[in-house]
This record gives sequence, structure tokens and C-alpha cells, in this order.
Amino acid sequence: MTYEVVQKDKDRNRVLVRFHEDGERVDSLFREVRKSLLRDVSLPGFRKGRIPRSVIDSKYGNMIRSEVGEKLRTRLIEHALDEQDWILADEAPGGETTLPSEGKPFEFEAELTLFSEVKPKGYKKLTLKKMVGDLDSAVERTLQDLRTRFASYENVERTCRDGDIVVLEEEGERQAETGKQPEKAEAR
Repeated sequence: MTYEVVQKDKDRNRVLVRFHEDGERVDSLFREVRKSLLRDVSLPGFRKGRIPRSVIDSKYGNMIRSEVGEKLRTRLIEHALDEQDWILADEAPGGETTLPSEGKPFEFEAELTLFSEVKPKGYKKLTLKKMVGDLDSAVERTLQDLRTRFASYENVERTCRDGDIVVLEEEGERQAETGKQPEKAEAR
């Protein structure tokens, strides 16, 4: 897995890179793609996974070559981006789309559009102020808010404890002189 920068266009942030992969790795990827295809394909007259290579190649050869080429391009370009610490811009890499062949090394060129390096200016005059706040009280307020929102209510037969919600109901006979209905009261 090698690559070389062929051309740089700093004005447009483009780099032309030539990639090369040796034949052994290309063959290994062909085997991997073929094996994956065998797991998914079923053809009349053959048991699943037992289709001869010649039949697979004649029926799906171009698809296999295309998938191997796409995997090689992706792997090689990602390797170069990581190694050079480049960041690919929004555009997909351009360049030739030749297909690899088994037993042969694979070479291709890709034009990469990169993000330009930003050089900050005037930042030395900036001053920063640290915000001062009471972290403990903010955490406590947040926890209390969560307790209130996710509280569940259930009837229990025990004495009330701190944090319980108690509902008191008072019943009585109607008083002739007041004419009031029994009232409900809530205490927290």
C-alpha cells in the first residue's frame, strides 16, 4: 500500500495522488469479496455456498471487480488521509475508475479536494473570563427538578416520611348554618 503526491494545487486546495496496491493484497480482497458473495447467493442446481468459482465469475465477475475496486480505493484513500492528516472536503474524490484484475497490482490516481489550513490571526489580544457559579446548588436544583418530573405516586400503609406527598380528606356532615361541602386539603 503506497501512494505519492503527483501534483498540488494550493489555490484550489486540490491534490492529485497516485495509489498503488500489490497483487497479493488485491488477490486477498478478491477472495474476501467472493466468499462474502457465496454466503448470500443461491443459484438453481447448486447448494448455498457450493457454487463453483467459474460459475460465480461468469455470472458476477464485473460486480466482484467493481466491489474490489471500490474497497481498494476507499482503503487506500483513507490511509493517505490519516497518514497525512488531511481532511477531505465535501466533494468525493475524483479520478479514474479502472477496475482491478486478479494477480496484478492495482494503480489509480485520485484528485482529492482538501480543507484548507486555517491560520488564526489576532487571537493574542483576546482575553477570557472564567464564569463563576455555584456548582453544588446547580446540581442540587437539577436533581430536584428530575425528582419532581419523574416522581411516581402510590398509596402506602405506613407513616409518612420526608419527601412524601400526603393527601388529607376530611369528611363530615353538612352543617346547616354554613352550607359548606367537605373540603380536600393537600400538605407537602
